[in-house]
Amino acid sequence: MSIEYTTKLIMQEDLHSLYEILGWNSFLRLNQEQLAKAMEQSWYVIYAYDGEKLVATGRVVSDGII
Repeated sequence: MSIEYTTKLIMQEDLHSLYEILGWNSFLRLNQEQLAKAMEQSWYVIYAYDGEKLVATGRVVSDGII
């Protein structure tokens, strides 16, 4: 397994799929566009890919002050 990290989301569908598989979207109930927008508006975001498959993501949310 060779994990590559990037700050660019390749496909919105991959992110939505990951959230669905992990059960995170069961309470968020966001569509692909809403989820992608939330990530875009984060202070920092990172995506981990195993080949072409999105396997993890992380984000930092900030008020811009602290």
